[in-house]
Amino acid sequence: MANEPGVLDARHKGARKTKILVVRPDRIGDVVLSTPVLEALRHNYPDSELQLLVRDA
Repeated sequence: MANEPGVLDARHKGARKTKILVVRPDRIGDVVLSTPVLEALRHNYPDSELQLLVRDA
């Protein structure tokens, strides 16, 4: 996945913990549809801190 355009590979030696923020300004249902993306991020960055920013209901 790191060789794809738009994907940052921050898994170099000595790196601090990677923090990933996924911004979804739409509804919670759209966030559910983003599950495959979240799973791919978790798979490729297992030690990262993954957070979601969504609109208040």
